This record gives sequence, structure tokens and C-alpha cells, in this order.
Amino acid sequence: MDLEISIKNYRCFGDKPATFQIKKGSVAFLGPNNSGKSSALKFFYEFRPLLKTLSNPGELGTAITLGREFHAGDKIPDRTQLFCNANDRDLEIKITNTKLKIDTVRLILNRSNTKFIIQFSKKSAAELDATTLVDNYNQLSLEIQPWTEVFQTLSKMTYIGPFRNLTIESANPTTYFDLQIGSALVHWWDGNKTGPHRTQNRLAIKVVKDIRRIFGFNDLEINASPNKQTFHTVVNGHAYNLEEIGAGVAQFITVFANLAFNQPSYVLIDEPEMNLHPSLQMTFLSLLSDYSGMGVIFSTHSVGLARSAADLVYSVHQKGGLSEITPFEGTPTLAEFLGELSFSGYRELGCKKILLVEGRSEIKPVQHFLRQMKKDQQIVLLSLDGDRLINRSAEGELTEIKRIGDVFALIDSERKAENEPLSRTRSDFQEVCRKLGIPCHVLERRALENYFTGPAIKRETNGKCSALTPFQRLKDLPNAWQKTENWAVARHMVLGDFAETDLGRFLAKL
Repeated sequence: MDLEISIKNYRCFGDKPATFQIKKGSVAFLGPNNSGKSSALKFFYEFRPLLKTLSNPGELGTAITLGREFHAGDKIPDRTQLFCNANDRDLEIKITNTKLKIDTVRLILNRSNTKFIIQFSKKSAAELDATTLVDNYNQLSLEIQPWTEVFQTLSKMTYIGPFRNLTIESANPTTYFDLQIGSALVHWWDGNKTGPHRTQNRLAIKVVKDIRRIFGFNDLEINASPNKQTFHTVVNGHAYNLEEIGAGVAQFITVFANLAFNQPSYVLIDEPEMNLHPSLQMTFLSLLSDYSGMGVIFSTHSVGLARSAADLVYSVHQKGGLSEITPFEGTPTLAEFLGELSFSGYRELGCKKILLVEGRSEIKPVQHFLRQMKKDQQIVLLSLDGDRLINRSAEGELTEIKRIGDVFALIDSERKAENEPLSRTRSDFQEVCRKLGIPCHVLERRALENYFTGPAIKRETNGKCSALTPFQRLKDLPNAWQKTENWAVARHMVLGDFAETDLGRFLAKL
């Protein structure tokens, strides 16, 4: 799902539209405090009641033909706070999906009353105003109905606020935004872990396994206390209350216990780096993707985290007292990027290895493979941006990086057949690595996606695609997924799927 969303006169955003894209994968809003990045993220949470209403075909038809009231929900008692206070104009939301015949929907929320107007437009056609929609609704309904699926996806997001280390006490509220907390979370966890539904039982077991692996515990149990007011944990044979095991572990328990049973389309998270050491931040974000259907949308202060974890990065900044969103432009050298990542913070916990991979779409799949090998917290992955650096001119940047730590490289072969020689640029890059003493592995198959198994591909594509042959291009596969969605396929693979390949053997040696 590729959507372009444009918002006007919402909170800190004024008449200049705040425009951004979301697609399957990760999107980051990057900015300083009070820039508006959290408002951009919270937009999906605050307009969920409206989006959920429109996800029902009958409700959408009623909204088009008769009009509808807008109700912000009980989380926003005063709807006026949704409007920009720098002017008195209505709030507008425009969503575009170019794959649909009627490709754009515009929602206009009236500032002076509780109603909203819904407008659609078609490719290369004038806007379909309310009269046209009402008069021709039966004729246009089949073209409009696909929008209910879009609204359903947008309404199934889970929003995680910036404060996630929440003391488990009965006096606490039962929810914090979309998170169950306090005794409500304990009851929910216990019911799903020990209840009669095996699917829920397995999800609870997955949460425990993931947290145990990430924190390097030999053994971990997460149980409800006898009075169901808090969690009791057993770590490596020793019993602890939740408040005794540390903020990082408590955060993982709170977040993933919720996500496992919510199964959201996207995870929305404000400042995922909060309370986590740099060595855990990428792991946390990567695991969030595993618990979502479509991906993660996050706001952050960290340039390095945004650039290393997100497929799309947007800068959010203030101008004239209002917030603006612009694409994050400019690619620093890899050495500068390591500075943005605060690589010294990773080194404190023994993370001294840097693995350079083909491009951004390879970072999360390779990280997943490393996680299967229990190596994900030992290695920082960086993108070579494809042909931008996979050539002879990379020598200067690679020399600078090599001063920081142990460097390895993993690149696609791009071969069309088994015995075909490498392209000149790739063989030049391989020679530069050899000269600098950087172990560089060129995949025996064409690219990373040629290692994905048939069952993993079928599971992610609902049976629409089969495995690639060793040298087949992704774009030559009928109904192929996008390369930016490689992470979604890779997450269905286990160690045995790749361990005996040249890829698995190379990663095992790191």
C-alpha cells in the first residue's frame, strides 16, 4: 500500500500542506523537540474514529450520500484542539492512492460544526463533488469501495506513546494511548498465555522467546502475580518483580505483550530510542516490524537511527511558528553517518563490527538473519546505497570507516547466470576491499531476495508468488513484491532456511 497523505490546519500545521508518504516498511519523522514530529505521528491515532467509520462500506456510502457527523472519540474531549490555532480555516486531509481508479479522497472538517465533507477525484478528471457522488453513487460505488480497505488499514494502527516504563499498580489507569497497562495488562497477558486458545498461547510464548534472546537470558518466565496486579519474572533461575528487572526489559514486556495480541497494521511509536542503549535501539525497531502487518512509523531525535532504520525519512521543523514536513535530503559519508549513530555508544557493549550491505532494503532482512544467529547486537549494519559506493571511488570512505572498527561487506553479484563475471564496478569495489583488508563477500546468487524460500514468500504474498531461481530478477517475477518489502518476506525465515548457503556461512563467520 503506497499512500500520499497531505494535512492542512491540523494542530501545529497550517495552510502549507504537511505531505508525506507511507508504504510497507518504515517511515521516520525526524526533528528536535517541539518541531511537530509527534503531532504528525499522533495524527493517525486522533483520526482513528473517523477512519474506522469510513472503513465500513455502509458507513462510507452514508457519509457520501447523506453526510456524517465527526466524532473525535473519548480520547479527545475537546475537538477544537485538533485545529490549527494560527488561523480560523477548516482542517483538510487528502489521501492519494495512485493504484485506484478513483485515486484521491479529501476529508474536510468544518471548524464551526461537527460535520465533515468527503470528496473524491479520479485520474485525469475533475473533482467529483458531493452532488456528483450522490447522483452517481450506484455507478461509482464499485470504484469507491476499495477505499474501505485503505481506511481499514489506517484505522488498525497501534500508537505507542513516549513513556513506556509504566509501573504496574492497580491504582494506575488501564490504558495509556493504545497500550494496556497496570492490572489490565496483567489480566490480559495471563488470559492469553494460559487460556484455551492455542494461537494466543503461541503468541505469548513468542514474546517470551524474543525478549529472552534479545537480553541474552538463558531462561525467562513472565507470569502474573497471584493477585493479578503485577508481573512476576524468573530470569536465569532467580525470581524478580517487574520493577526489579530494569526499565529496558519492562519496556519490552509492556510493548510486545500488547502488540502480540493486537496484531496492528502499522506500529506508531514516539521516540523508540527512549530508555534504550544504542545497541538495543535498532533491535527494538526491527522487532516492532515483526509484530506489525505493514511496518513501523516513528518519530525520533536521532538522525542515525532514522537513516539506518527507515525506508523514508522526513524532516519536521518549525518555520514562522508553524511546522513543516520535508523529505530528508543529503547523504553524508559513511564515516559521518557513524558519528550520527553515536557509534562509540555501540562500542561500549562490545559492538565493534560494521557490516556494509548493498542498500537500505537489505538492512532489516540481514539483521533478521543475524538475529537468528544471535549476532544482531554485535554488528552495526550500514547501507552502501548500491552503485553510489559499490565502485572504485569508495576507497576514501572505506579507509575512514576502517579506522573505527572491524569492517565487512556483503554485496549482490547481479549475475544473470552462474559463471557470468562480475560487472566492472563490482569487481573494482571487491578489489578496493581486498586492498584495505576488508572481507567482502559477493553473493553467489544474483541478490539477497534470491535466497528467500518459497514458503516464506508464499506466506507473505498470500500464495501469489513463488521463490526466485538463483539468478532471476525480482521484477521478472509475476506479481512480485517490492524490494523495499524484502524485510516482510525475510521475517518468515528461520536459521535452517539459509544457514547452509554461502550467505549463511559468511554471516556465521562475522
